[in-house]
Parts: sequence; C-alpha cells; structure tokens
Amino acid sequence: MIRAFLAVLAVAFAFSQPAHAWRTGWSTFSEMNCTGKFSDKECLTKQAKWVRSGDGAIELRIKEFRGQSKSKVAAIFKAQGVPWSVFDKDTIQYGGKEDYNKEKARLARYTLRGLYTADGKTELMPPHFLAIYPFSDKLALVKTVDSKFRIATIGKQPVLSDIPFPWAAFNFLYGGSRATPLTIQFETSASGGTASYHLMSPDGTIATTIDNVLVPIKRDTTVPEWRDPAYFGFNSGLIGFPVRTAGGTEASIFVDSRTGTIDRIDDPLTFLRVNNGMTEQYICGESRGKPEWGGPKSYWTAMVKVGMLPESTGLPDRSIYMPLDDRGRPLAQTTGNPFVGMARISGEDSTIKAETRGWLFVYSEKGELSYSVAGAATNDVVSSPRFQMMPENVARMAPRLQRIGDIWFGRPDKDILETVIGEPVYHTYPMELAVRLFNDPAKGAGGGLTNWTHVPVCEPVSLTSKFLDLTNLYASKDTGTNPLAVVSVVVGQKKAKFLAALKYWSEADERAAEKERAYLQTAIENAQKTMAAGTNVKGSHTFFRAARNVGGGMLNYYWRDNGRLPLIEDASEICGRFGSNSAECRLVWPWAQGIYNQEEAARQAEAERYAAKQAANRADYQRAISKPAYVSSKPPEIRYCWRESGFWNC
Repeated sequence: MIRAFLAVLAVAFAFSQPAHAWRTGWSTFSEMNCTGKFSDKECLTKQAKWVRSGDGAIELRIKEFRGQSKSKVAAIFKAQGVPWSVFDKDTIQYGGKEDYNKEKARLARYTLRGLYTADGKTELMPPHFLAIYPFSDKLALVKTVDSKFRIATIGKQPVLSDIPFPWAAFNFLYGGSRATPLTIQFETSASGGTASYHLMSPDGTIATTIDNVLVPIKRDTTVPEWRDPAYFGFNSGLIGFPVRTAGGTEASIFVDSRTGTIDRIDDPLTFLRVNNGMTEQYICGESRGKPEWGGPKSYWTAMVKVGMLPESTGLPDRSIYMPLDDRGRPLAQTTGNPFVGMARISGEDSTIKAETRGWLFVYSEKGELSYSVAGAATNDVVSSPRFQMMPENVARMAPRLQRIGDIWFGRPDKDILETVIGEPVYHTYPMELAVRLFNDPAKGAGGGLTNWTHVPVCEPVSLTSKFLDLTNLYASKDTGTNPLAVVSVVVGQKKAKFLAALKYWSEADERAAEKERAYLQTAIENAQKTMAAGTNVKGSHTFFRAARNVGGGMLNYYWRDNGRLPLIEDASEICGRFGSNSAECRLVWPWAQGIYNQEEAARQAEAERYAAKQAANRADYQRAISKPAYVSSKPPEIRYCWRESGFWNC
C-alpha cells in the first residue's frame, strides 16, 4: 500500500551530484548489485525499471562500465563538447595518495552508464553518461560527463537538447511494476514558501503542472531519503500534493502519474517519519533487530489529521491521524469498530523530524475516548518485517487489541528521581508510558478505572503483545495515583539498583585484588625458600609467577632450569615491566625474537602461496568471462505511440 512510495531522489542542480542511475547508492561491481555475469569492468544492475512504451511499459536496465581506455573516454568527452580538464577536476582526489590519482587509476574507477533491455543483450543507449532517467523508451533525461542534465533521444547515437524551461531540481518515483512505470517530475521554485511541480510526458513535454505546492520549512538535502517530501506517491499511481488554495486554505491535489490527469482535490496530507521494522526497533535508547542491508532506517508515510488528543496524554504530538489506502483515502472502518484514528509515540520532543516508534490507537464511543497501543504489526498481519511499523499495517491490529481507559506519556521527574536514587541526576531520561485500566473490562468506562500502571516501552513487537493480553498489566505492582510519580519511581528504582550493582562489583574487585596481592607475596616467599634449597623449578608456574614480578636473580634461576618462558607474550610483559634495556629483557628477548622470526617466515610463505593461487583463479575467471556474447544483427524494433485530440499517432 502506502509503503510502495519510493524514497524521494531530489537532485539539486546548483552543484554537482554523485553519478547514479535509478538509485542513490554508489557504483559497486559485485554479485550483490549486478545480475548475470559480471566483472570489475562491466555490471548489469540488478534493479530494473518499467518505462513507458506505446500503450504499456517495458522493463529496462542500466549497464555500468568502467576501466575504459583513455581514447574511448576522451572521444565521449569530445562528442559532448566537454574539455578533458573536466575529467581531471572530477576524478582527482586532492590530498589523496599519488598512485590513487594517477590517470590510469582514475580511468579504472571512472564509471559510465548505458541503457539496455532487461536481459542486458540489446543496447538502447550507449554507455556515454553518468546517469540515465527515461521518460519513455524514446526519450531520457541524462547526465553528461560535465555533470549537466540534458534531454537525449534513445538510440545508438543520442541527440542531446537543452531542458526547455527553467528548473531547480528533478525527482523520480515508481517504475517498480508495469502498472506504474517510471515517472519524472521537475520542481521549480515559487513565492510564498510554495513550489510548482511539472509531471513529464513520455515525449519529454510537460503533462501537468501543479502550482502552489507547500514546501516543507526544513528540507534536509544532505541525505536524499531524509529530505522532507512535498508530495507522496501511493501504490495506485496517484501522487498527492499538499497545496495552498486561492482562498488561503490547505488541501491536497491527487494526480494520476500515468496520464497526468487530476483525480480529485481532498483533505490536506501530513507527512510523518516512521522507523523501519527491521532496524532501530528500540525506543529505550537501545537499537536491536537485524538491519536490512542497504535499507533505510525509516520511511516517510502520508496520513490525514482528523483531531486532537487531550493535553493530559502528554504526547509531544497530540494530533490524531487516519491511515490512508493505496488511493490516498482514509481506511474503511468496519461495523462495530469504534477506531477513529491513531497518534504517534515518539521518543523525541521534536514534531518536525522525530521518527514514529509506536502508535496509540484512539477509539470513541458516545463521546468517550479509550485507547490501545501497538509498537508494530505482528507477523500474521503483515508478511514483511520491514513494513511492520507503517500505519496502514499497524492499523489492522486495532480490532484485536484490548483497550484501556487513559494514557500518559512523559519524562520522569528530576526531583523524584534524585530522592529515589539518592544522588544528583545530570542527564535527561527517556520518555515513559503509564496507563489506567478498566476495573471491569466488560463494563468499560462505566466500571471505573484502576490506578496508573507503568508500561515498559521497549521492543515494538513486545509493546504490541502487552495490549493483546492485559493480564500482566493488571498484575503489575508498579502502580500509583499519579502517572508522573509512577514512572519516576520505577525509573529511579532501576537506576538505584544499577548503582548498587556497580558498588557491589567495585567492592568485589577490590577484595579480589587484595587476595591477589596476598597470593603473590606468598608465592615470592616460597620461591625464595626454593632458591635457598636449590630445588629444580622446571615447569613450575608458581615459581615463574614470582620470578616474572621480582626479576633479577629469581628470573635467572627460572631461566637456568627452563631456558624458555611459558608463553611468548610473557617476554613482552617482562620487557615492559623492567624496560627494554634491562638485564631481564636481554635475558628473555632473544628467545622470543627467534620465535617471532619463525612465525613471520611461515606467514610470508603462506602469503606467497595464497597470492599465486589467487592469480591463477583470476586468470581462469577472466578466460571464462571473455567469451564474446551473441548479439542479434537485427534488434527488435521499438515503437512509441501517443494520443492527441482523440487520434493515435505513431
């Protein structure tokens, strides 16, 4: 549903951006990012995109090349009218190592991209560009070698032309399915904190322009996935733009990305940040869970604001939101379910950037509010753990959760903490949750409410389970008449217990150290008696322990009977204790150095053996991938048709 919205890639053209093609990542020639046969010079990217073609769409891929000869790269620069000095400027790393900045090394890293059919066998656009974004199978937006964006025809010899209108940035979204092919739109600045968005047609012209789009006050451009969005793409292919109407009110315009037609004008959208269910799962200051490689830590989601919570709930953001379906409409409510919306639980006070770490469900019956809490959807509700926190998935939990009568969310009180802990508190504690349960769940509010009960807020899935079954909350001893006092005492007791444990371990360490000192003194006294008696100490670890600490004649006595130390590391410890020029170090170090030399010789021999094996493997691999690939002499003809004034033209 809403999760299909791709992270906005907003490329500002006031400065040069890293080269990339349909993804914000870097060029990596590896099995993880390439499909089919690949080498360190050629990579057919795994991620394909559907682009417009005639009445439908076709799937295309980017193929990346690097390590091309200087003559080939120079010819591309010349064809695009770009001086060779630009190559030096873009590839030399100032302050880098000399070998890294040699022209041969820079050419080996330099990556250019071409457009190919999904199987990678047919070249549709030669690898002459830093990035390629097709409007259709006939036309594309390309980034030339001087990092400038131009429009190019798709073919063996692309014809370049300038973008025909002033613009500031472009974005692309969709392309993951035949039903929603790649959509490109340009953003141009406007006055009064608004912008205009131009959805592009397959022929590179403007299909639709949406004016007065509300631009977020704070836009983080350093990380593309975190850039505050000014629109939202839904799974159906509709894009919602929050706008300011001529009358000064706010609304949302929904545009069909495939046709450019306006679907409707509706309530204003609100964009919120939601954490990825597979990462950053804790809101207790600890992160657990298996991160998804390359996946974002969080996602944007779109909702509609429908009301406000009472101030007594203490949430940083008291707005009540309703999740949306794949056409941007509020989720349909089932009969008998009084669910009216959800509020976000965030560990941060900021309402601008704070990620949503948990959800508060709000129910209304005859004007009386009741609540429940979920940290994530369960596995039987949504198949992908990655999207367990998206609101439209979590909302499906609402009918299954048990409700409570009241809720409070806030930080523990500093004065109470200091009283319970017994020492000053110098830092801010995370926000905590307390609830009031129904005395008689069958009667609801009519049966009265219990005292406030502390609810541990940790892993979202665990938080959800607490409200699937309230048994443990009813049995909790962490209760009181005031929620602030309840959470403050609980947190203070945990801290006091922790400090007591630290004190216990500190005292235990000191007792152990004292015993260690007494044991060593006994060992030294016994060693002195052994020396006086002339007893052989071969293999005696007790005597060595004393000799290692005393040195001098005692260490000489041990060496006389052993001629070596128990461990090679013991030599380093003795030299560190008595000094590298000491008699003790001169006694033991030649033995240790001999062993180190033997080990180094063995490592060198193994390294040479491994290097020879790797060279042989690389040679075999290069022979395997160097076979010429079959390319049809007559590539399939690609046609594009468009509709104008009720007639089809091809």
